[in-house]
Amino acid sequence: MAAERLQKVIAAAGIASRRAAERLIAEGRVKIDGQVVRRPGVKADPQVSEIRVDGQRLRPRQRPRRYVILNKPIGCLTTRSDPKRRPTVMDLVPAGFRSLVPVGRLDGNSSGLILLTDDGELAYRVTHPRFRLPKVYLATVRGLPEEKVLDRACRGIRVDGQHLRLDRAEVLTRFPHRSEAKRRSRLMVTLRGGRNREIRRVLSVLGHPVLELHRTRIGSLVDTGLAPGRWRRLAPAEVERLREAIRLATGRKKATAAIRDGGPVVPATTTEPGARGRGTASGVTPAFVVAVDGPAGSGKSSVARGLAERFGLPWFNTGASVRAVALAGMRAGVNLDDGPEVRGLAYRVVLDPAGGVYLDGEEVSRAVRAPEVSRGASRVAVHPELREVLVGQWRRAGSGGGVMEGRDIGTVVFPDAPVKIFLDARPEVRAARRSVDEGDRDVGAVAAEMRRRDRTDSGRAAAPLRRAADAHHLDTSDWTLEETIHRAAALVAAAPGAPPPKGSREISR
Repeated sequence: MAAERLQKVIAAAGIASRRAAERLIAEGRVKIDGQVVRRPGVKADPQVSEIRVDGQRLRPRQRPRRYVILNKPIGCLTTRSDPKRRPTVMDLVPAGFRSLVPVGRLDGNSSGLILLTDDGELAYRVTHPRFRLPKVYLATVRGLPEEKVLDRACRGIRVDGQHLRLDRAEVLTRFPHRSEAKRRSRLMVTLRGGRNREIRRVLSVLGHPVLELHRTRIGSLVDTGLAPGRWRRLAPAEVERLREAIRLATGRKKATAAIRDGGPVVPATTTEPGARGRGTASGVTPAFVVAVDGPAGSGKSSVARGLAERFGLPWFNTGASVRAVALAGMRAGVNLDDGPEVRGLAYRVVLDPAGGVYLDGEEVSRAVRAPEVSRGASRVAVHPELREVLVGQWRRAGSGGGVMEGRDIGTVVFPDAPVKIFLDARPEVRAARRSVDEGDRDVGAVAAEMRRRDRTDSGRAAAPLRRAADAHHLDTSDWTLEETIHRAAALVAAAPGAPPPKGSREISR
């Protein structure tokens, strides 16, 4: 191999990240042909020269590099070892992975995704600010931050002589309380640089201390199904998507696509409300999205849940968020036919990657299934103003991949999804299914409501219900749920870039 800078050679050998290698060199712990080297810029070739780190001979790498993603729990340190013998992320992986290096910072009081690898070059590109790879966090803060506070956080402030800033900050939901001390807000925060404890320091100075901080995304890497303290190997396709995310983030002004909120998403038709900082939509969807569309009673939720379980993907029920908006309006006495007023209710709704939905912090997954809420959902779904907000939220939710169910996922929200499935069934079958779901309601009444809903969904001006030209059409009338899931899973498994089924489940194609 050709001579390269010493810190790059050390990182390529998997001993440390480039930054850590620079520290090793500066501390005099590296020798080339017996001579201590203290300047990182020195070039060397391990095929020609003897390079030693802490006395150990550095040898060219032979085995393939390894990549692990881990969900760090609170109280665990992001380091290889700790002099005080406190628990570290290395305690959570098998002995065979103890030579990997944790990439980037995540303090002991924070939780979330950590990348571990022996690929020093990739680690350098993930962590160095020049590559501007976005990392996304959920932050629960004290108080109810105003718009101008978040704008200030994104413009930047000086803390302890350093200029700190958030690249993006958006309120997901607020938890008002009559006692000011108990008011809380949940934010989505994006960082492209990331100084030590930057989010906590910025928000604390602005009067909203962080109570909980959880990293949900590193570039294109996301795994909402990974339990705290658990880990898994990255698939080659995930590593390549991460490399592509770095390339796009670095060349964001020249590339044909750009990174937004930690992962490329499809083009947005409007500017998303509440978005701050730099972020543009993209023309590609490298994350693996399964779009499941269809009318009421076609089995979307059951099939989407089944696919998510089989392939280990997040599951987002977009129809539930429309219902939650209707529920919020009904509780507040809002006129559901007033588009601008209904639009503001969307900011109080959060989708859970396990298929649930929250309204003002309360899980309302069961409440939104009530028949009166379904009727309300038909009224609010026609408003373009509301869809402008919701489509942006759905794209952000699915930008890291997942099973997205709804009525226009394959036509509007993710038109470039690699797998699109349109479920349908005969009207009488759909009515019978919905009747059972709603506590054995009168099938005739349910059928009449579904006919009205079908007319509304298909005839609305904003994103009408229709089958995408490239969607797989599955008529589920005469199939059991398991048969439908099996057929849909075969379509997913046959798509390029599809994740392997969990538990090595074999799926006939």
